[in-house]
Amino acid sequence: MNTWKHKILPALLAGTLTFSFGAAVDAKDNGRGKGKGLGNQIKASKQLKIKDIDNHWAKRTVELMSVLEIIKGYEDYTFRPQNNVTQAEAIVMVVKMLGIEPSTNPSVRAMPNVPAWALGSIDAAVKHGIVTQAQVNQPNKPATRMFIMQLMANALGAKTDVDIDKASLFFNDVAQLSQQERSYLVFAILNSLVVGYEDKTFRPNKPVTRAEMAVFIERLKNSKEQKGEKVGQSVNGTIESISEDEITIMQDRKNVTYTVDDDVVVYVDKKVSKLSSLKTNMTIQAVLQADGEIGFIDAFTSQQYDQPSWGIMDSVKEFKAEMKSGDKKLEVKFEKKSNGYDAKIELVSHSGKVETKGYAAFIEIKELLEASGVRSSGNSFDLKKFVEEVSGVYKLQNEVDVELKLSVGDQNYQYKEKIDLSSSDQTISWGSLDDVSKFSLDVDTDEESVDVFFEKTGTNTYNAWVENKTGSRTVKQTGTQALETIKRIVKAAKDNQSIDLDKAVAKIDDLYDLGGRATVKGSLSVNGTTYSIDKEVNLSPEVSWGSLSKVSSFWLDVVTEDETVKVTFQKASDQTYTATIENRVGSRTTNKTGADAFGEIQTIAGQAIQNGEVDLIEAIMEIDEEYDLSGYANVKGRMVYDGTAYNVDKSVNLSPEDNILGNLKDVQEMTLQFEASSRTVQHTFKQTNTGYEAKIEVTNENGNKRTVEGSAALSELQTLRELATLSDQSVDLNRVVSWIDEEYDLDGETIITGYLKAGSSVYSLDKTVNLSDK
Repeated sequence: MNTWKHKILPALLAGTLTFSFGAAVDAKDNGRGKGKGLGNQIKASKQLKIKDIDNHWAKRTVELMSVLEIIKGYEDYTFRPQNNVTQAEAIVMVVKMLGIEPSTNPSVRAMPNVPAWALGSIDAAVKHGIVTQAQVNQPNKPATRMFIMQLMANALGAKTDVDIDKASLFFNDVAQLSQQERSYLVFAILNSLVVGYEDKTFRPNKPVTRAEMAVFIERLKNSKEQKGEKVGQSVNGTIESISEDEITIMQDRKNVTYTVDDDVVVYVDKKVSKLSSLKTNMTIQAVLQADGEIGFIDAFTSQQYDQPSWGIMDSVKEFKAEMKSGDKKLEVKFEKKSNGYDAKIELVSHSGKVETKGYAAFIEIKELLEASGVRSSGNSFDLKKFVEEVSGVYKLQNEVDVELKLSVGDQNYQYKEKIDLSSSDQTISWGSLDDVSKFSLDVDTDEESVDVFFEKTGTNTYNAWVENKTGSRTVKQTGTQALETIKRIVKAAKDNQSIDLDKAVAKIDDLYDLGGRATVKGSLSVNGTTYSIDKEVNLSPEVSWGSLSKVSSFWLDVVTEDETVKVTFQKASDQTYTATIENRVGSRTTNKTGADAFGEIQTIAGQAIQNGEVDLIEAIMEIDEEYDLSGYANVKGRMVYDGTAYNVDKSVNLSPEDNILGNLKDVQEMTLQFEASSRTVQHTFKQTNTGYEAKIEVTNENGNKRTVEGSAALSELQTLRELATLSDQSVDLNRVVSWIDEEYDLDGETIITGYLKAGSSVYSLDKTVNLSDK
């Protein structure tokens, strides 16, 4: 079998390469029209380390996007994962991922507020049907989840069907979306572009952060590749052999050998790993850098990685259903097989045939069955409930002929009957409207209006609609869609057992993202009592800045072994801001945004700012008190107060009584340096008044550095301390030489220096050793 060599570019050419790490998509100020835009690149080593993602949940995806140069870091080598991404930034990222060249002579120059650096990409996106010019009416505004879904769906060539409404099958908070938006969302779901939250919400108006955008872009990349399209310089195959700096990969029945970058990023089964962990026959997905070397590796121990959650389908052996209603015939089929499954949904009507197969059919069948109430044991399958759910999606008529066979758990179901969906035993779940007889509310701003109406006309009958007008565009909900939206609005008004129509207005503002001053008029009749509202309200009230009055930006990451708290604040104008607080404990993440986060950040900043002086350690202590953290924390942050920047980057002991240092507890300072011809390896540890400093730094012969700091470096430093300790508890630093040589594969004449201070004892090492003499 032929083996092909894929080596690096000639030295002369490679020497001209530039690593485009600086200026994220929009340069210095996140898309607000300043800075130098995409052209502002830093000529630096491609191995530069992104500072602020070490413990972030999206670390792997951010590193992948950085190597692909789709989403870049900033000039201070941060990624700022919690910053919101703007509409303009999002469009630029999607265009870059698709490999579309920006227009050199944009025709969208008349668009207001579009940053100059984004004009070419936005123009190209409009020409390729990814977005319409009308949709980019606020390019510097944070992009919402719904905005991103439309971009990505269009990037995949979305084909939407407004006659089939599957959105509510997957999410319970999308009733207020237009039918077109709901169709985009379903396309995104069925193409694995989006998943919802644990409470089955989509949260369409929630701003998307840079970290979240990286994940969305990776999903788009995966979907494109599944359709046979190549994204970037990627390599897929099976590992045939591995050497110190090369990997041979079986691609299309041919072995190809690639050189691996010294600081390649490696993940095995999507967990941080290293090159030495790779084995032959592993499936590999690698990304090539501009110099032809592999810069990123995803390796997998099994073909079954990253599979969807099976849920109830884990217990389903076979499922077939045929439903006829009017001119519509719907067939649903699922069969489990030894190597996966077959799934298909086919709808035939006078409009033609609509067919869904594979994963898209799988997740739809899963949602339909789970909605029927069936359990994994096979119990509790409700045929009528299942047909009602199907009817809601495919808009079947009241009488449905059903032939169904289901084998699930220990149960087998078989039906052939007619289901009447108009029967009188179908009751309405009124929820917050249980004691409401009538409700109307009109909210009108200069640019948009929302009109709500509900009236109960019988035990199980009502009239309801919600109408949203923006310019010439009108979206109107009726029936159950309107009912679900109105229930959420009224629930907000009935908070704390009292009626407050201002809260209903706030809920409408939240659902439809209104702003500015609004004229409000309406009434709510509850248990015979009518509550009214008729006034003008400010949906963008003046901000009381408090301790943040002189703060233009503030971020602070506090990361312990068990818990993470990330605080982000950015003042956008005299009356606007973005504020988020993320608290992650294990797999559980809690996010605060908007006013909730703003109030807490005021308290945190207030502790740090005293008499015009800033001490970020006090902010850390406030976070510790609020979230009850413990152990040592790696802390990084920055506050710009009254034009001056204050930074923190250190390890802080939040629980002095905890002994996470292990055998380093009695060590005041330790330094070990091995300087060989191929690389220099340096280990440093030092205890300070506020905690400790720990670092492992490897510098190769080209001057490129790889650094591990903080708690991540402790384990290896503890190993060195253990190796150096004799039975009488004295220290011999010579005992670490073999271990470091083996771990870092040193060679030739090596200058070794070391220093360790423990208690009143000091130990040192200074010699030259030929490590070629193994």
